[in-house]
Amino acid sequence: AIDAVTLALEQDPNLPAAYLALGELWLEVASRDGDSVALYNAVTALETVSKMEPGNGTAALVLGRAYLAAGDESRGFAELERASRQTPVPAEAHRLLGDLYRARSNHDEAITAYHVFLMLRGDRPDVLERLGDTYSEVGRPGQAAETYLKLVALEPNRVGPMVKAASALLASGDVSEAARVCRQGLSANPENKALLDILAATRTGAAARPPRGVLG
Repeated sequence: AIDAVTLALEQDPNLPAAYLALGELWLEVASRDGDSVALYNAVTALETVSKMEPGNGTAALVLGRAYLAAGDESRGFAELERASRQTPVPAEAHRLLGDLYRARSNHDEAITAYHVFLMLRGDRPDVLERLGDTYSEVGRPGQAAETYLKLVALEPNRVGPMVKAASALLASGDVSEAARVCRQGLSANPENKALLDILAATRTGAAARPPRGVLG
């Protein structure tokens, strides 16, 4: 596929879509094989698209990913921000921005970015969990619980989200709902210590600190 796209560009070098396809292909090779030459080729092709079509949000998104893969967080962040301002909006740019904001402890910006992604793509479990974790990190257990409960509804067989939801509910003062979620989880995993601890806390009315590692 790389040879075919390269041949097309040799015949006509004014094809932004072909440079984008070439960049995506090289980035896939770089990600799969850890190939630094492939990553360099990806960045080169994608920078060409960026110069030819500055308003190409998809190209900015992929270039941002390539810069991040190369360890250049500053340029990657800038490209993802540029992608997020384009129309149509590349949803994945907002997910990646959310992760970067969260890593920088810019929690409000991370929350906004995750919400935009979910609005564009619907409730995706991994992003819902990151959003819930971010709410927990900034001491907003009610919103964390609401988010985790959406995750529980999507993945009813996973106990982890139930632990997080129950912990957040208990922290927000909703003891009865926390107990309900605990019992739901324990019906599938009766020996889960985190759920047993939270359930015990609901019985004593103690909004205990969630078990270590539960909230991200």
